[in-house]
Amino acid sequence: MKCPQCEKWLLDQADECPHCGYFYRASSSELMAHPPSYSILTDQAGLLRFKERKQVKRLLEAFMQRFPGRFLAVMSIAPSPHEQAALAGLSLFNRCHFTEAGELASAAGMILLIDIEKKHALMVYGYLWEEHWTEEDSQFCLAKGQTHWSEGLYLAGVIATIAAIEKILVRRHRRLHQTSWFDWRPKKLPRCVAASSKRGGSS
Repeated sequence: MKCPQCEKWLLDQADECPHCGYFYRASSSELMAHPPSYSILTDQAGLLRFKERKQVKRLLEAFMQRFPGRFLAVMSIAPSPHEQAALAGLSLFNRCHFTEAGELASAAGMILLIDIEKKHALMVYGYLWEEHWTEEDSQFCLAKGQTHWSEGLYLAGVIATIAAIEKILVRRHRRLHQTSWFDWRPKKLPRCVAASSKRGGSS
């Protein structure tokens, strides 16, 4: 992950940036006021309806089945006026545990963090992703969702972003299938998930 101030790489459990000295532990989000334990889908901003949340949850669970050893979480927040979404993302990533991820550490995870105030999103990911995932990959995936988020179509944006992430991972796996980085083999999505993804993407 990167420091929100100087944008240089940090260790996952760092409280202070060794490059610029930025100390972000004191800038933790209000979400961190209590011992953090979250679902891989945490819609605190209330962007999605009940049926939509179930649909996204199925997609995230299918992601973990398709790519063992990695997990993806989606969170919506409304940062306080003095707080940046990037700081909230770093705090969440370093401090919280995702219940459905089981024994997987945050180093194996990626958070898609949606800021409802600015109608945009960012990605925070662990060091296990860093060798074969780039900022360009993140920007490509976020661009797929941004068109929908700017119009308030959050479900369509989330589905488009997840699909873009999976497409990159599958393509990279095929290119690097003889290396040891990937511990998984891509599997076909369950029919119910694939069908719901198509319906959501067309809304």
